Amino acid sequence: MGDFKDVQVQFTEGEPFLEIIQMAKKESVDLIVMGTHGRTGLDHVLFGSTAEKVVRRSSCPVLTVRLPGRKFTMP
Repeated sequence: MGDFKDVQVQFTEGEPFLEIIQMAKKESVDLIVMGTHGRTGLDHVLFGSTAEKVVRRSSCPVLTVRLPGRKFTMP
């Protein structure tokens, strides 16, 4: 993982946002970093946003990063 210290990669099954939040609490993480697809409109309503749910419910800071190739557009 490059020059970073104390980085872990975890794989698990379940509801993504819940698993992310539970693992963060269990491991006492300092920061959650996750990509976002930047969905808007009907896509956002139908699929929701894992990143948004994590940001709203996490007890630690969450840094979201727009994935390469995704552009922000105003509806």
